[in-house]
Amino acid sequence: MKKRVRELILTLFALLLFASQSLATGVSISNFGPSNFDSEEGLVTFRADVSWYKAWRSDFNHDALWVFMKVWNTDLARWVPGRMSTSGLDPEGFSAPAGFEIIVPEDKSGFFLRLGPGRSATTSQTPNTEESGIGSVTFTWDYQEARTVNLAPDLANAATKFRLYAVEMVYIPEGSFTAGDSTSTSVSTYGFRYGLASTATTPTFLPFSGWPINSEESFYSAYVGAGIQPGAGPFYYYTSTGADGTNESPTGGNFFVQGEYPKGYKAFYLMKYEISQGQYRDFLNTLQPGEYIYRCAGAQTAATTGRYCDSAGTGAGSSARQGVRYISSTAAAAAGTAFACAMSSANGMNGTDDGEWVAMNYLSWMDLAAYLDWAGLRPITELEFEKASRGPVAPILGDYPWGTTDNPTGTTTYTALNSDAEGGDGRRAEYIAGAGTWPIRVGSFALDTFPLERTLAGAGYYGNLDLAGNVWEMVVNVGTVKGRNFQGSHGDGFLSADSRGAGDNIDWPGWTVGVGINALTGAGVGLRGGSWNTTLAPLRISDRTAACSSAWVATRTNDVGGRGGRTAPTFAAPTKPQ
Repeated sequence: MKKRVRELILTLFALLLFASQSLATGVSISNFGPSNFDSEEGLVTFRADVSWYKAWRSDFNHDALWVFMKVWNTDLARWVPGRMSTSGLDPEGFSAPAGFEIIVPEDKSGFFLRLGPGRSATTSQTPNTEESGIGSVTFTWDYQEARTVNLAPDLANAATKFRLYAVEMVYIPEGSFTAGDSTSTSVSTYGFRYGLASTATTPTFLPFSGWPINSEESFYSAYVGAGIQPGAGPFYYYTSTGADGTNESPTGGNFFVQGEYPKGYKAFYLMKYEISQGQYRDFLNTLQPGEYIYRCAGAQTAATTGRYCDSAGTGAGSSARQGVRYISSTAAAAAGTAFACAMSSANGMNGTDDGEWVAMNYLSWMDLAAYLDWAGLRPITELEFEKASRGPVAPILGDYPWGTTDNPTGTTTYTALNSDAEGGDGRRAEYIAGAGTWPIRVGSFALDTFPLERTLAGAGYYGNLDLAGNVWEMVVNVGTVKGRNFQGSHGDGFLSADSRGAGDNIDWPGWTVGVGINALTGAGVGLRGGSWNTTLAPLRISDRTAACSSAWVATRTNDVGGRGGRTAPTFAAPTKPQ
């Protein structure tokens, strides 16, 4: 036994030399790998130096990293999630430098790393565990448990590999807010309204009001021709122009919203940025050929290497700045790299000018669901989208996520194109008035100043960027039965068992027995926030023009992307409420 333990420890230190590093927007991971094996407890300890750009923490709000691990299972010849060994706030076996906290949720799919109490943006604008000189982040993996269920490789196998990923998130605190800005067709099209209606054409509404969300409890919408039903809003609903056929509730109709449907009142984490092309590339590079052929356009075969993940899937070049490229038909079988960012390739693929920081477009609902399941995240609802955008303040007629009705400024000149410093002379949002016809670097409107200039950076109330423009964001709508059946379950890191690379949460829209979320349907899902290819109107917080556009999200379009969230653990609450 002692010889076996010694072999495992020696192998672990060898694996450290070959452990992968993963970069994302504003995030750096270095020196990652296993460092110790506890033979009695069956736990493997990992260490990593992690940094991210301009972190903050206030009394009610903060940003954080969502960190999760994948393990190359040599027995299964595939990547599987690496579960954390325990849960809690700074639990045993987990450590971070002084001034940082680790939060492991109950499902142990990963952990949040954030500034601790007393650390604010004015004292630590750029937290970096390596530069602080205090030490690295450490966490533990329950190898023994994973081995028992065949989800862990033999650590003595030199082919074993580990990959660590980190996604920047923003904490949206618990609290009341208003969804909708009181208009229906003149400014924020088909927005939520508060009031009753004697007929569909002559409603009586409170001025400048939307749906008041004061809890996560279930409720009924108001309906035409009757008084307030017990438990009713009175929440008035308008059918959107992206009407989902017979699936969408009619204007003025009555429907029930279950308590489990995430309404935005309860605290949650939301990705700071839209999914980038580099992040989606990393996702694709953990899939097998039988899976990734379903997760991007074009038939990925030995004869089609060089194709981009655009709608046509041709090898002639990228379309609308879609720079994720299929480069190898054999790499996935050996835990290699089948996809790369190759927007310019002047410095080779995955170079500094290959656009890995540009928002990922050409995503369908099935693609987004698979990515979020893989990352241990979940979709957000359209109510949560409005909470993240407006916060607790009263609606302003036609307000944008940056808190005013000031229109964005179209970009006319771009700088450092395709790089991590890509920017331009525009402000707040990328939309059709800009000089370019493409998505741009996520977060590119955030100025290099602190505190964040929200009204210029186009940031939502809590600090999320690009909630308006760049790419449309897919959300679970409240206007359809399939949308309202969503209960907010988190992804578990595993995709569908049929090897088609699909998300498999049964409460997520589009789930089908046997194939997961892989059917060509987007019922229950719609779009919010507008894109680089839209006019101003869809950029407004409460505009629901495409909120039930199921046909749109069932296909891959050059201006559709998304981001994900995660319900916050109750022990993640800050020192003060909102």
